[in-house]
Amino acid sequence: MLALAEYRAGTCQGCGGRLEETTSHETWDALPPLRCHKCTVIGIAQDGHDHKHAAALRWGAVRRG
Repeated sequence: MLALAEYRAGTCQGCGGRLEETTSHETWDALPPLRCHKCTVIGIAQDGHDHKHAAALRWGAVRRG
């Protein structure tokens, strides 16, 4: 547990990068976003659903073909 706490303490909560790297004076370039198509179909399936105790639901997807 101590190792996990130390790891989390050295990690940026925004981007997930190591603080020793992300807080240096290096120049960073943003990459274009990537779309996860599995997350997209799960999000579409969730839209419009009003389930009781929705936080307890786990959504999944399977590859066609």
